[in-house]
Amino acid sequence: MKPHKPAVLSELESHLFIVRMWREDLGDGQSEWRAYLRHVPTGEDRYVRTWQDLESFMGQYNDRSDPNDQSTQ
Repeated sequence: MKPHKPAVLSELESHLFIVRMWREDLGDGQSEWRAYLRHVPTGEDRYVRTWQDLESFMGQYNDRSDPNDQSTQ
């Protein structure tokens, strides 16, 4: 009997990311949010310090998804 293989959505339908966020102590009572991101299908990963960098990393996969999608152009 073959092991059950879960259904996988195509890259056009979804993306799976691992996101780990934490507060980094900068001293003198200051702290800053940090995050580690991994795009699971490709294994590409990145550490970021801003929401803009987080959105940029995730957004690059959305931009690749459907070359015929005119909604963001």
